[in-house]
Amino acid sequence: MANRCGDTDVRYYFWQLQTNTMRIVQEKILVIGACGQIGVELTTELRRLYGANNIIASDLRDEHELLKGTGPYVNCDVMNKEMLHVLIIRHNITQVYLLVAIFSATGEKNLGLAWHINMQSLLNVLEIAKEEKLSKVY
Repeated sequence: MANRCGDTDVRYYFWQLQTNTMRIVQEKILVIGACGQIGVELTTELRRLYGANNIIASDLRDEHELLKGTGPYVNCDVMNKEMLHVLIIRHNITQVYLLVAIFSATGEKNLGLAWHINMQSLLNVLEIAKEEKLSKVY
């Protein structure tokens, strides 16, 4: 009876292991809307998990006090698709967290603006993610 875990099986296993190991890429994560209520907490935790230099915080606003000195920060308007695209390429981004949104009272007062910002920012990120083959978009 043949051994099911023969030399060929073992070699194949190690080849898979080496191949998969070679595909491991250091994640570079862009958090868009990092200065919002959720963004500050998320950015802080991601920096703890992945290392400060691997998390690029960005927002239209100035950097939040709690983020200052904790890692890279870039002012970015997600509605400017070209600017966003350059940022993603320049920093070798592999994942994006899109936290930009107009909601609640502000959104209810101007539904058209809320729809435009919320949908166009998502479309901009998704189109760039497809073109640059980003691994994840949240």
